[in-house]
Amino acid sequence: MGRTCNLVRLAGFALVAGIAYGGCPFLSSQEDQQLLDNHIGGEGLLSTGSSCEERADYSRETYEAIKADILVVFVDPRDFWPADFGNYARLMIRLA
Repeated sequence: MGRTCNLVRLAGFALVAGIAYGGCPFLSSQEDQQLLDNHIGGEGLLSTGSSCEERADYSRETYEAIKADILVVFVDPRDFWPADFGNYARLMIRLA
């Protein structure tokens, strides 16, 4: 038992050290970063082309709709995943 535990610890340390030393595996080179920065027409892949104010207005308008959708998910029982007493909140808390 002790030897297995030590091997698991060593493997975990090696995995964490390898990830920390290697950096992000998805953006490993400068070319990858340039791809993100200069996608189409000088806009990056992550930019939406809108100003901060427009994004803030959009998120403010849809906040209540998203909140209502989440509430529906919590209280809408399905046959394949029944809610506890008509509410999924307890299940989500247990899963978290």
